[in-house]
Amino acid sequence: MSATFLFTAATLATESYAPNTALYPCQARLRRGIVGSWKQPDWKQQMEREPQSYSSRADRAPTADETPNPCLPLPSAVLRGSLEHGMLVCLGLLKRNPGCFEQAAAAWHARWCEVQPGVGLEESHAVLAALEMMSGRERRRGARRLSSLCRTEGLDDVAAVLDAWIEKSSRAAHARHHVAA
Repeated sequence: MSATFLFTAATLATESYAPNTALYPCQARLRRGIVGSWKQPDWKQQMEREPQSYSSRADRAPTADETPNPCLPLPSAVLRGSLEHGMLVCLGLLKRNPGCFEQAAAAWHARWCEVQPGVGLEESHAVLAALEMMSGRERRRGARRLSSLCRTEGLDDVAAVLDAWIEKSSRAAHARHHVAA
């Protein structure tokens, strides 16, 4: 026999044993079973409970109204990277997959709020409005507004990313205009 078992048996045999002094959880269960001072579990009542499903949403196949979201998971640069790298990814999504831009922009906005200590509702709403403009027909105007907001908050790196994107998209639009004329 092991020393732990002998110690446990000797301890349980004494009257001075306190239930909270058990070395291991199984010793407390053993104490309950020997002395019978605690109520035994009501197995019948536990068996009559409603069955519970512990499967997660990811374990199940999507139903007809739960179509898989092609935008998830979001790129890690948006979720955990620097704000400028996250903005670069958002701008790339705006060009390649505009449908995913909104989710990425919302995640980027959450990071922006996290980085700005004491950000107020007014500034937060202004950034969201600029991002919303970028997702619509006024992309460059929204980017200019967001760049301006980032500069006032001291985020010059993010503003530089936006300014470079504005310049590049303006040149591309200008080139398309000349080709069409």
